[in-house]
Amino acid sequence: MSKLKLAYVSPFLPLKTGIANYSATLILYLAERYDIELIVSQENIENNLSKISFPIRSDEWFKLNYQHYDRVLYHFGNSRFHTYMINLLKSIPGVIVLHDFYLSGALSNEYTLNSNILYHLHGYTALSYLQETSMAEVTSKYPCNKEIVENALGVIVHSDYSKKLADRYYYKPSLDNWYKIPLLREHPQKQDIFGKEDLDLPKDAFVVSSFGMLGANKLNIKLLDAWINSSLSLDPDAYLIFVGENDTSEYGQILQKKINHYKNIKITGWIDTKTFDSYLAISDIAVQLRTSSRGETSAAALDTMNFSIATIVNENGSMSELPQDTLFMLKDDFQTSELTEALERLYKDRSLRNTLSQKAAEYIRTYHDPAYCAHLYYKAIENGYTTKQWYEQHAIKELSNHIQNIPQLVETLSLSYFDSIAQRQILVDISSIIQEDLKTGIQRVVRSQLIQLIKNAPENYRIEPVYFKEDENAYFYARSYTTTLLHLKDVDTLYDEPVHLNSHDIFYGLDLNAKELSICTQTRLYEKYRSLGVKFYFVVYDLLPVLTPHFFPPYMQETHTHWLQNIIKVADGLICISETVANQLSLWIQTDPRERDSTPKISFRS
Repeated sequence: MSKLKLAYVSPFLPLKTGIANYSATLILYLAERYDIELIVSQENIENNLSKISFPIRSDEWFKLNYQHYDRVLYHFGNSRFHTYMINLLKSIPGVIVLHDFYLSGALSNEYTLNSNILYHLHGYTALSYLQETSMAEVTSKYPCNKEIVENALGVIVHSDYSKKLADRYYYKPSLDNWYKIPLLREHPQKQDIFGKEDLDLPKDAFVVSSFGMLGANKLNIKLLDAWINSSLSLDPDAYLIFVGENDTSEYGQILQKKINHYKNIKITGWIDTKTFDSYLAISDIAVQLRTSSRGETSAAALDTMNFSIATIVNENGSMSELPQDTLFMLKDDFQTSELTEALERLYKDRSLRNTLSQKAAEYIRTYHDPAYCAHLYYKAIENGYTTKQWYEQHAIKELSNHIQNIPQLVETLSLSYFDSIAQRQILVDISSIIQEDLKTGIQRVVRSQLIQLIKNAPENYRIEPVYFKEDENAYFYARSYTTTLLHLKDVDTLYDEPVHLNSHDIFYGLDLNAKELSICTQTRLYEKYRSLGVKFYFVVYDLLPVLTPHFFPPYMQETHTHWLQNIIKVADGLICISETVANQLSLWIQTDPRERDSTPKISFRS
């Protein structure tokens, strides 16, 4: 039986990314199940990539010939080496490996991450934040991965932490097509590597190493300070080595300046695989620290465990999932003195080092075995090509259970936006103020609250001002109005268009829209929204036109009464601006002669 043909989209060596090394190993094991061709956007691939010769295709060739493949696997990391994959994935679906949850680094290079794209990814809240700071600060706060993940047939991650981040940034995401697969590690080959003398170290040197590219998120300066405060710094045969390329920012400059005062501390810079493995082989202790994890899995920590090195880590991100008995685990926000104590203990206790190194190696052999991981990849890829379709079919089936009328079902489906991962919307109805801002007290409150809602949106929700268009009997996104209200710059292609709804969206009647509300009630538009799972909440500012009609024009009592009756009929909750108004509304509902199936919950916010 012939194998399915797999397009394997990834960077490869000599590009300076750990994913290049990872892919060179993974394809060997996936080749047992697939006929693999490599899809790249680089001029050359390092010779002796593997023991098997794989056809190499350019991304431009792939665009014209993708129909010849049965499966596509994309490897996404947070760097410019993955930028070309973004547009490929839009037109050529496939399963993705999400090596980093945050992907702003991939978007902010050739594929320009501008204001328009940022709005579609994270809404007005991110755009508002951009007005106060730089794009770099915004992309450090937001993952910017929605467009990539929602186009994927399946998502492979290396830790449960990535799933937790999905829960944090997206509302009740469906993770049915997300698959956790350990980061595979081959049994280390320690022959044909450099010894200590080859690396300019004494034969009896005691070596403490930290592996990977340096940067503020790796807490390298904290490690340096802990070393300096320990007795190791006084031992002429003890060395601290940062195995990787130094950070080019001010952080890296400060680190290098401090290191210059010590002969037994150095930064290696970028090195080849053989030299990297050599430093792993000669290390007595490894220190792999993290802060502000962005969903990545520390391949370096797994490398040190794989090479049977007693390793110190802190409980940050995915590293907190590693077994406690295989490492020396510090708390996430550890003090420098605690790291010094850990270094001292492992330095002086050979037995403890041996115990940790043995258990670490056993763990890697069991749970990160390449053949085992490749089997999980195969299952995830095959499942991914069915789960996405199943999700959409399941969503439509659930909707059809609520709507028996076929024409109504078809019309409701046109409003729907089925997606397994999304920020749910709070649709803020500003239909009156968008037509004419009379600068009244209520409209001043509407403008003020709208701005504050956008700046302080609830976690995993996005604020979307909307307005009703009577001639189309539909709500539209109020993008033109909102960009003007917020004084947003460089936003030139955000057009008003009909709203697309998802389950658990919220309709928030912030403005006083009596006419629009009456039309929507009569046309049963709100019923269609409710059938999709939308919840309705309205603000009640007062009942004065009803309770004291003699102070208002004659028509106001009837208009306000009908408005109250309509919102009571459709609302899940009514939010009053004071306790007095809440009490008045409760009493009025009790005296209103209209029959209703249920009464909405009444609350107040002063």
